[in-house]
Amino acid sequence: MPEESKMQKPKQKFIITIEPLRRLMKEAGAERISDDASRELSKYLEAKTVELIKEAQKLAQHSGRVTISREDVKLARRVAFRE
Repeated sequence: MPEESKMQKPKQKFIITIEPLRRLMKEAGAERISDDASRELSKYLEAKTVELIKEAQKLAQHSGRVTISREDVKLARRVAFRE
């Protein structure tokens, strides 16, 4: 039995939960989604969200504010993701 536990993947806790992502994927047309695909998407979206927030925070600070505004997020999106 200890041998089996070594083979199991450790559970990673996600802030962006898997079930809402699975619903979005289905709405986008995916008929079946593996658990690994859902976890990978969650991991990717969390990383991109952190990147966006960091850029928005820099913009707010540059403007002398501590609160991130909608405009900061919009501009950060353009800067961070070249939109």
